[in-house]
Amino acid sequence: MFYMMAVMTIAFTFCSEKKEKEPETDECIRYDLSHSATWSLASIPQCDKATNRLFPESLLNDDLQIGMNRALLAWYSIDPLFNNKLYMAVQVTPDYIFNNPERWTSSNFVRTICEEEFFPNKTHDDFMFTAALNIAYYPMERGPYNYDTHGTAYSAGVDANGLLNNPRTRWGGMMRTINPNDFETNNIKYIEFWMMDPFVEEMENADGADLYFNLGEISEDILKDGYKSAEQGLPTNDDLSGVFSTAWGYVPKEPTTTHSFQYHNKQDVGLDGMNSAHERDYFAAFIDDLALITPVDSKAFQDIWDDPSTDDYVPPRDVRWNVMQADILTRYKHFNKTEGNSSHYNLSNSSLPDEEDINRDNIMNETESYYQYKVSIRKAYLQVGTNYIVNKVAGIGNTTANGNIPKADWYQFRIPINEFEQTVGEIHDFKSIRFMRMFLTNCPDSLILRFARMELVRCE
Repeated sequence: MFYMMAVMTIAFTFCSEKKEKEPETDECIRYDLSHSATWSLASIPQCDKATNRLFPESLLNDDLQIGMNRALLAWYSIDPLFNNKLYMAVQVTPDYIFNNPERWTSSNFVRTICEEEFFPNKTHDDFMFTAALNIAYYPMERGPYNYDTHGTAYSAGVDANGLLNNPRTRWGGMMRTINPNDFETNNIKYIEFWMMDPFVEEMENADGADLYFNLGEISEDILKDGYKSAEQGLPTNDDLSGVFSTAWGYVPKEPTTTHSFQYHNKQDVGLDGMNSAHERDYFAAFIDDLALITPVDSKAFQDIWDDPSTDDYVPPRDVRWNVMQADILTRYKHFNKTEGNSSHYNLSNSSLPDEEDINRDNIMNETESYYQYKVSIRKAYLQVGTNYIVNKVAGIGNTTANGNIPKADWYQFRIPINEFEQTVGEIHDFKSIRFMRMFLTNCPDSLILRFARMELVRCE
């Protein structure tokens, strides 16, 4: 404990010193969007009814097909004990990482990021790094509450290894509240972010993806059924008289007005209102269908048997990762899941109940009315002057023992909010932009995005 307090004190000191040295670069005020804890699992993006683009299953209600294209998306900031040499110096890092940092921490996808990489004229203090927002998208892996097996009119099913067929048609998303939400009064003009070039190392020849932003009214009904899931409203015993049954699981009958647990172990079970044992009974037909595709003695089938809704939280520091000698990316694959995520002492990503009320106003918003923006995350489109890119900084790079890692350049994107691709629903101005949703789709394989900054920009 003494060592951890010392580390935190030193890190805070460096942070304070650096802040005093930073010059004012413009006349803009910036609202930070990069804290991973402020984002939640996204509701399904809407189908464009005129063109039938994107996700037509979003027009359904209380139907498991709505979630059958949801792939695995993880968003997080990497715990410095895994990759920051200041923390590693007191050996709070797992032994196998501490003993071979070249192998485990030098990849561009997990290494520490210095602000001088994209602001070359700024001074840099040792051990002071940017807490990047990392978004890891795995379009072949099942996301939470995806019960696809043989495929439907909307989904392509899974293969014998339990992987999602036709990954380009899948999606993964996250959403958050926005404050301030009156963009006109506050003169908010841009979405702006610095992104590391994702086409480096083993992903040098990856195809990339389409990245979408939605600004406006976004439905909080993540498991779309018209009822508000709220862990704190679930029974603390086996009495189910106080819940409704939907296609997705259990939701409380009574409105919830508090945002705290009565009994963690009974209520911290995820948005489906059930722990994994109950999920096996509730989704028995799904498991039986999967057994016809995936061998029951395979790891893929066992993983679903252990967690049918794919919603179990596993902290990045969990000891099982040490036994497996898991890489840092693997440690974060389960970081945003909702069953058990607030029950791990000192390892949780949240102490609050998960509920379909991300702005905590005790009302589940179901309106979808927003501006949509599209960015192409593809090598050919990473050019200044196109695709909202306004600046590029040649990367310092990061060389490992084999010396083969390409340098990682940085791109600054600036999206004018008036230059939207399309509108969805009835939205006519920027007076009430209460939510933002980000999602990735049209991606054939894994994609790791690292955002050193992500902000809404107010310009005078």
